[in-house]
Amino acid sequence: MHRKQSKATQERHERMLNELYKVPGNDTCADCTAKNPRWASYSLGVFLCIRCASLHRKMGTHISKVKSCSMDCWTLPEIQHMKQLGGNACVNSQINPNASSNLPIALDDDHVMEKYIRDKWERKIFASNSSSNHSTPAASQEDLVLLPTPSLSSTSSSLVSSPIPQQHVFAGRNVAEAIEPSSYNPFLSADHFQVTQTQAQPHHHHKHVISTTPFSAAALTTNPFLQQQQKLGMPFATNNPFIQHPF
Repeated sequence: MHRKQSKATQERHERMLNELYKVPGNDTCADCTAKNPRWASYSLGVFLCIRCASLHRKMGTHISKVKSCSMDCWTLPEIQHMKQLGGNACVNSQINPNASSNLPIALDDDHVMEKYIRDKWERKIFASNSSSNHSTPAASQEDLVLLPTPSLSSTSSSLVSSPIPQQHVFAGRNVAEAIEPSSYNPFLSADHFQVTQTQAQPHHHHKHVISTTPFSAAALTTNPFLQQQQKLGMPFATNNPFIQHPF
């Protein structure tokens, strides 16, 4: 409850409201565009006709606080708040920028107008629709995230350093140990192959390559299968396909 104002204070506040009323856009209702609105929602900062003012009251004071411009007492903070918000045109540009397209055709229907006013002020669906249309601007070049592209040198080095499966090439180990003739292999005969080590160019990894030089005869004497063939007087199997095409 406001304390009782003097007549001079009321007249001064009424003159201030009349000055706000002269602002372009405040001479029509902020909701239905009816002329000469003599009511106002000082919490929302807009001038209203008497019918729209009654619909604002139905929404509750937590949404809109309504007063008559001529019959109610206004305080200086309420008038200053109306002035700060800028009036009907300024408020509608934020809460309902497309007012002409959103305004219902049946303005005389109170139920239609009540739904429109609640959608506008309580649910704010017209403001959210307008903001969603402009809230996703196209991504600029500054917003794009550029992934690093590997250089040619790094790509080449990765290809050289990556393991390449290749027959008869063994890197980083003693190939003689890897493919040394086993003493129990029955398929080996006089056409054994000797393993030699060759070193590639300095800028590549060391490689061990199989050559076709036959083993010495001394190496064959350790093979028990060949020893058994010698005792039985059997010839060596020189046409063994495993020997002709090793690996």
